[in-house]
Amino acid sequence: MAAAVLSAGLGAWQTPAFFFWLAVGALVLALHPKEAIPDEVLGVRSVTLEEAGVRIHSPRYRRLIFWDACQSFEEDAHNLYLPFSPQGILIIPRRAFPSTEACTEFRQELIRRSVWGLRQAA
Repeated sequence: MAAAVLSAGLGAWQTPAFFFWLAVGALVLALHPKEAIPDEVLGVRSVTLEEAGVRIHSPRYRRLIFWDACQSFEEDAHNLYLPFSPQGILIIPRRAFPSTEACTEFRQELIRRSVWGLRQAA
């Protein structure tokens, strides 16, 4: 049920309808927290740092966020956050990395390549 509600709004990215379906999906998930979202809805994503920017790739989605669009990098104990213009944020869970060292290396490279550097999340 939750997967159907979430997928209903995915075709209308960045429109008022998308945000409506996102809110409905969040409500359904809150009412049914034990239901897992199937992989075919979210898909497996990979994030790579390239010369031009940050590339996000999944079976259904490809995007390149240019370094010029990136804002101050933030982090907390669980996630790395990379806000970008005009109104986006890339959230990378630390658990997505195979090891703490791999997360640290990715973080250092992100800071090195990012124009704006690092800001600690509150």
